[in-house]
Amino acid sequence: MRIRVYSDLHLYINNEDIDRYDLNELLELKNLLYTDPVDMLVFAGDLTHKVYSTDDRRFVNAMKFVADVRDVCEATNTIFRIIKGTSTHEGKIIDVLKSTYSDDKVLQCYTEIAYEKIGDLIIRYLPEPYFDNYSNFYNYAFGRSADITFFHGTIDGVIPYLKQTDNPTNLPKSVLIKADDLINNTNLFSVGGHIHKYINIRDKVFYTNSLTTHGFADVDNIKGFMEFTIQDNRKWEHKYI
Repeated sequence: MRIRVYSDLHLYINNEDIDRYDLNELLELKNLLYTDPVDMLVFAGDLTHKVYSTDDRRFVNAMKFVADVRDVCEATNTIFRIIKGTSTHEGKIIDVLKSTYSDDKVLQCYTEIAYEKIGDLIIRYLPEPYFDNYSNFYNYAFGRSADITFFHGTIDGVIPYLKQTDNPTNLPKSVLIKADDLINNTNLFSVGGHIHKYINIRDKVFYTNSLTTHGFADVDNIKGFMEFTIQDNRKWEHKYI
């Protein structure tokens, strides 16, 4: 099984960027699905850059982009999955996509924890979690074992000095996920988005990076995506592209 994973597409930073992005990185993404198809395609959060009204050109283009990718996936017999990222970026667009494609045979979208069996693999989908304390998050996220976890959020250690603290007001907030918990509850690997860098944590947890630059801070940050190949004996390989 071959899996291609993108994250942090951030459609679209501004209206002026739409045509350039559509005709470069996003067109290459779609063309690659035709010329080098995979078994599964995953968008691991932050599909859009900010919350758009439904009549905003950026919202319309984002919906059209997903529809185009979905059609390519149908033509190439590719499973397509999207998980929700940061609410301040995506708003309700993943909820809209989830409803739109609820009965679709190609695309499914996840706004909360979910599991799926594909072949002999158990897949965990873990959108960015918001909880008042880590114990509640752990029970939510790791109630079942999985072979692969697709996630969006922050893993401990990737941002210096950032530490998990429970919220004394009992209001939900973004959780700092412990790498050990992902590793101990995922048999093969975990891969996701939120941090706009390619990061490899002990060859078990990966950040894919974002697909395009977002400012001068990205000048020396070579953007890309990841692919995973899983053999019948459950041995697997990864590469950053």
